[in-house]
Amino acid sequence: MSFLVSLQDIYDVPSMKTDIGDRIKKARENKDIDQATLARKVHIATRTLQRWEKGEQVPAGDYLMQIARWTGVRPGWVLTGICTCGPIRPPISSD
Repeated sequence: MSFLVSLQDIYDVPSMKTDIGDRIKKARENKDIDQATLARKVHIATRTLQRWEKGEQVPAGDYLMQIARWTGVRPGWVLTGICTCGPIRPPISSD
């Protein structure tokens, strides 16, 4: 009998990817930033951002941090959808 459990056994991984993608898109749209602009700011291809938003891929943590910073949301919210209290760093100005 094995007690080892994978994350895929616990979480619906395809759904988790879509949820993260939905939050990335929502954060981007709430800041009125188009995909090409956010991709450029995060130093990725626009197609990569499109794949993240569609839930085809999940960004690495450093990209989640950059997306959160450019869109003015918390990285934890992008990852989990759970909001935490407290001040956040202001988004990077586009100047």
